[in-house]
Amino acid sequence: MGFRKDAKLSTRYAEIPLKQSAFLYSPISTRNSSEETLARILVGRYNDPNFGNIEARGFFTIAPPLQSSTATGSATFVSLELQLRFDYYVYGSKDSTDQRIQVFEILDPIAGDGQYFNNSNINISPTPIGDLIFAPGPADLLKGWKTHIDTDTKNNRSFNVNITLTGPMGQSLLSDLISNPSLLASFTDFTGKYRGLALVAPQGDKIFGVSPVYTLPYPIPGDSKLTLTY
Repeated sequence: MGFRKDAKLSTRYAEIPLKQSAFLYSPISTRNSSEETLARILVGRYNDPNFGNIEARGFFTIAPPLQSSTATGSATFVSLELQLRFDYYVYGSKDSTDQRIQVFEILDPIAGDGQYFNNSNINISPTPIGDLIFAPGPADLLKGWKTHIDTDTKNNRSFNVNITLTGPMGQSLLSDLISNPSLLASFTDFTGKYRGLALVAPQGDKIFGVSPVYTLPYPIPGDSKLTLTY
């Protein structure tokens, strides 16, 4: 309704303001089915001039390492770092402004066969374990996104950010690597203890797309990943 047609048809249109009570609000499913090819975690916030304040939070599980690793009892924890691979999807301001992303531990198990909605509640840790402020340039965002929407899949680009994670999670992972390696060999057992991470944007004017896909059989340096250094 309301779009202008061919001028020869002498079509006219009028905009009719509707009160907010005329709109039906209902939860929006955020679950990706197994048939979908889209793999993207959204995170960010934007004050849309038409729709108001919009916020996207990303929740995801962590898979145990694809290749087995060993560590001796003398190993000492150094750092735990989360690398996020952004696929250049962006909704919001095109300016080079500061964006802030915080990382939280998920406290509730994420059900792989369950449905989640925009109003679903997933408990996260009360304080963040990672915090990063970065400012992507508008020209890079536009150029990168153009490579994703064309027909050539070989020229796709991405940009990465790295967030250092604090708290006991890193030491706990190292302890399991040393004394409980069977935990890292089972996806079910691993995700039962390490239930995942949440991405929250307390500051920003963009919503970004993060690609969680890792390359098989061996992940490449640019993939989203969690790196334990000891």
